[in-house]
Amino acid sequence: MPKSLTAVTVLMDHPGAARAHWMRLGFALPAGGAIQLDSAALCILDRAQNPPKDAQDHDGAPLSFTLADAPAHRQPPAAHPNGARALAALVTIEENPAELGAALGHAVAQREMRATSTGIELKLENTRWEVLTPTAFARIYGEAGPARQPLEALVFTVRDMLATRNHFAAQHIAFEDRMGRLILADRPAGLVLAFEAP
Repeated sequence: MPKSLTAVTVLMDHPGAARAHWMRLGFALPAGGAIQLDSAALCILDRAQNPPKDAQDHDGAPLSFTLADAPAHRQPPAAHPNGARALAALVTIEENPAELGAALGHAVAQREMRATSTGIELKLENTRWEVLTPTAFARIYGEAGPARQPLEALVFTVRDMLATRNHFAAQHIAFEDRMGRLILADRPAGLVLAFEAP
């Protein structure tokens, strides 16, 4: 059975400001808690209290994600004003994704993957992992930041794209449509945030 995503972690030097930023983007974030989604949790932690181990540093905000053999047992997530329900995909960039296919498949306990000219896609138990070439990433999600990091984009599933679009418009949060996804101009911790229908 493929592994399951349990958490995405963002370490910040100023976690209070970072949490306020994510809340402004429409994520419910209880005090001292994490952004809870159907598939996993998005944790914003204090870098000083949780120094990174192997994560690459990007503007003081190391990023990492955690996989487990079974999905985490969690309470139903709170309703997010932006309509986010689950993490549909993790997106990373590699110069030659196909060359890493076997190693990545072993890491997530998944032998089957979809390979195209843009990269590879691995199915986890509760999400997908897109490993794209820099050119493909730019075409689908926009230009990546100057420093490569373990995660370049998070894709969220929403129930109603129109409601999500209306939320961002009402909050004066800039976005664009790219290949059926809504992409925010704002990039917290250097991450592209994308929203798609299931």
